[in-house]
Amino acid sequence: MAALFGFQAILSRLRQGHAGVRSLMDNSPLLIMRGETILDDNLRHAKMTRADLYAKLREANVLRLDEVRVAVLEQTGDVSVLHGKREVEVCLLEGVRDRP
Repeated sequence: MAALFGFQAILSRLRQGHAGVRSLMDNSPLLIMRGETILDDNLRHAKMTRADLYAKLREANVLRLDEVRVAVLEQTGDVSVLHGKREVEVCLLEGVRDRP
């Protein structure tokens, strides 16, 4: 148990002190679809296929690709799909990377 706490403390210090280590360890949300355009490079980086994305779009009740405003791979591994006729508010995409 002590080893686990020690390892966690070391990782925490590394994240605080080194930007390179922080970027490797942090998993910020990633844009995988902008409008009806699928961002294939981001999809590959996320280790997802188009079939995976289409399944998530169906779960979100998307009927047409032109309804999609954005699809985001979240830190948790879930995919958030924002769709509808209105534009997405900028604050909802704060912290979302558009490149891997």
